[in-house]
Amino acid sequence: MELVSDRVQERISKSTYGGPPLEAMKAVLLEVLPVDEERKLEMEVWFAFMARSLSDPALHELGTRFFHEMREGMLQITQGLKELELARPGLDAELEADRLMVFIDGLALHMILHPSHYPLDYCEEMVTGHLKSLCRTQT
Repeated sequence: MELVSDRVQERISKSTYGGPPLEAMKAVLLEVLPVDEERKLEMEVWFAFMARSLSDPALHELGTRFFHEMREGMLQITQGLKELELARPGLDAELEADRLMVFIDGLALHMILHPSHYPLDYCEEMVTGHLKSLCRTQT
């Protein structure tokens, strides 16, 4: 599981995200979704690991660390929206980081369980829509 976490973090840190900020944020979120075979395998490992961590105290601590790392990434996105003055008025970056994490985790799970219902272009559209819902304008 640490290898999976390291691979995702390495992909994100090595990538250069140009263009509009929302596109860059979407690209970061797509790094943790099963959008290709490599990421699908990573996500399957992640879900298996998290299920196992429920009954294994040694893995639970590691799972908690991964949870906090992931949440920190989501918080960077929501705080980034505020810093760039893109966020809708009154946006609570902490709350929206949690909502974003739940959205991404749920989407990832359904992409694995029901891939025919969640093709890549549809999922990208959903991620874009969620990010736009955090913004002050829907353009």
